[in-house]
Amino acid sequence: MFGYTFKYMQLWQIFNSESALTYEALLKRFHLQLDIYYQPSFLAADAFMHGGTYEIFVCYDQSSIFIYPYIKKEFENNYYDITSPYGYCGPYSNNAAFFDIGEKAFLDYVVTQGKMVSEFIRYHPIYNVGNGMKFKQNISNIKNRTVVMLNTSCEWQEIWDHSFSNTNRNLVRKMKKEGLFCEIVDYNSYIHQFIEMYYQTMRNANAKEYYYFKDDYLNKLKHQLGDNLLLAVVRDAQHLYAAGLFFLSGNILTYFLSARNLLFTKVPATNLLLTSMSEWANMRGVSYINFGGGLTDSENDSLFQFKSNFSKVRYPFYIGKRIHKPDIYEMLKEKWISENGSVKYEELKNTLQFYHK
Repeated sequence: MFGYTFKYMQLWQIFNSESALTYEALLKRFHLQLDIYYQPSFLAADAFMHGGTYEIFVCYDQSSIFIYPYIKKEFENNYYDITSPYGYCGPYSNNAAFFDIGEKAFLDYVVTQGKMVSEFIRYHPIYNVGNGMKFKQNISNIKNRTVVMLNTSCEWQEIWDHSFSNTNRNLVRKMKKEGLFCEIVDYNSYIHQFIEMYYQTMRNANAKEYYYFKDDYLNKLKHQLGDNLLLAVVRDAQHLYAAGLFFLSGNILTYFLSARNLLFTKVPATNLLLTSMSEWANMRGVSYINFGGGLTDSENDSLFQFKSNFSKVRYPFYIGKRIHKPDIYEMLKEKWISENGSVKYEELKNTLQFYHK
């Protein structure tokens, strides 16, 4: 689907799985290498996980472009909601002034279609930094938490001396002295061990069911992403201590999932994992590592404090909520409450699209 915004002479198009190659050609035309969340391969896997389909709204002229990927979930009477894929995938533009034009074109498209009920956005901490690069029309943008980023484009010794905490440096030295090392391994050879350790790690942390990623989804990710999904492990000659999955795209390495061997809880193997992957990224010219944030926005969040051992650089992570059809949204809310009760609604009401739970 495509059209023109005649007032400004921009072309807009909707890309999906059937037009992924055309979208990728457009990225090349604009010399764009974007984060993994903007790639059709990742979007296809995420849509599979969420039981939806992906679309990418693109508005562009000769020199400027606006890109907005999302997952589309349809329900009764052809109505649908959209949400950013899991991770960080807000609208992208190579031109701050063009960003607003792109938003207007998208909203015009929404009105023309007339079937979108609500929209949930997970903004990108780099691409959407600053208010000028976030949606502005009829939307609530909320700071959700703080993410830790590491600039890996400088010299490794500078990173080692000034980005890592003293605690982390000492732990890494000790583990290396004891014979532990980190390496990127063949996915198929280690993924079953990773999944087993990951589920144990999640159970130990009393994690919500949402974080129990199924092995069919992880295998779909690998099939779609290929070499852009990396599996790294920490081990010695006898044991496997920790493992992690990382995305690589657009000069950004993203820390996705990790797991520990609970038989060795006193071995701080994840410190060696993240330090070694930081060095790997630095050696290959990667610009940033996105370690993500904590489970909350608190400075005292234990996961956030752990990730802070690897960088002093912080970026705010925002989410956005927008309702396009308040009457339909209210109807969906009341129907859900009648079926599930007001107590359950009170638990979920801050989740925009709670009725999909």
